[in-house]
Amino acid sequence: MLHVTNGDHAADTIKAANLGGIVLPWQDVLHEGPVPAGLSLEHLRGIRAAFIADQGWGKYERVFSELAHRDDVILGVAAEDEINLWFEHDLFDQLQLIQILSILPDYALHRCAVIQPARTEYLGNMPVDALRALYDQRQQVTGAQLVIARRAWDAFRAPDPAALLSFLREETAALPWVAPALLRHGQQYPSLENGLNRTERQILEVLSSRAFPMQILFVESHQKREEQVFMGDTVFATYVQRLHKADTPLVAMEDASAPTSNPLDAFWRSTVRITSAGRAVLRGEEDMVRMNGIDRWLGGVYLSGKEVPWRWDERYKTLRARG
Repeated sequence: MLHVTNGDHAADTIKAANLGGIVLPWQDVLHEGPVPAGLSLEHLRGIRAAFIADQGWGKYERVFSELAHRDDVILGVAAEDEINLWFEHDLFDQLQLIQILSILPDYALHRCAVIQPARTEYLGNMPVDALRALYDQRQQVTGAQLVIARRAWDAFRAPDPAALLSFLREETAALPWVAPALLRHGQQYPSLENGLNRTERQILEVLSSRAFPMQILFVESHQKREEQVFMGDTVFATYVQRLHKADTPLVAMEDASAPTSNPLDAFWRSTVRITSAGRAVLRGEEDMVRMNGIDRWLGGVYLSGKEVPWRWDERYKTLRARG
């Protein structure tokens, strides 16, 4: 038996529940970096490992080896044993879930179950008794769920976000958290109003009243403002650093006043404040993309330059093509 879940923290809690079998964390931050369509699993693995290494989150060889091991384990078990997919409701988890359901062979369907906690719960924070109760309520993956997952995965990886919009108009009740998660993914596109994605906007909104240490900024702008928290602090830091290192910075970072021998600790205690350019963008007087350009992948879509063909319309919760 194989239990697959979103990362080490959740994996440890599932192990503590003593349900038997192997527990496999599905290590990849799919909402960041390239996930282009039309690639073999091995080719995509190389692209993801290169991106993760470029971010400084691990050495390429080690990351590639871990992703290869992960894929080999799940495909090996799929041939003959039960698979339980433990995933939450947020963007991070739902992308992992639809990827797994897209790569599993059809013949494994009758041995595969989905286990999802309530929308307000996170696996890593649940007591073992609650995890055992969830396990007892596991349900076999249905054909309808498989179809939705594979269509969602294709839409996420498509080079044209029109595929994402088309998917969001479909009936997806059999996997109820997929559409809200992909809608949140859409909010990571530059906005019509000022070129900020939702994460960037929330950062600047929090900083508009006062400066914050990085560790507090993460809590105030992400954990307290997201309907479903999906981003870890390491990924969040890249958003702040992009705003700081832009040609025209929208935030400034000041080193922590107290010395420390740990550079990482010093980084998280550094103070972040909004700049005058950041305030102008937040007010809609300037545009982040036209000011600083963009060089970013969102699933299978690559955005670059100072004009992008798609913008997020927050009022109508949709993407709009710019003519």
